[in-house]
Amino acid sequence: AESLGMDIGRFSADLNAPQTQQRLMEQVALAQRWQVPGFPGLVLETAGDAVHIPINYKDYRVTIDQILAASSKDMIESYSGA
Repeated sequence: AESLGMDIGRFSADLNAPQTQQRLMEQVALAQRWQVPGFPGLVLETAGDAVHIPINYKDYRVTIDQILAASSKDMIESYSGA
């Protein structure tokens, strides 16, 4: 943090603040509910559902295609009333 020019005291205080811990636990609970298999994870939330999108680190286009496919499916279902 210091090498990035951040205020170490403030960074430490913010990191250890109860609000930060509460937010972290909320995110962990959400990841567990959505069954995200690991960190980092990419989840697309559409119409109240969560779709895990595997991240392809070798070719970002694969990940983008998966996002588009998942969002297109949701759009089609919302229009058809499914």
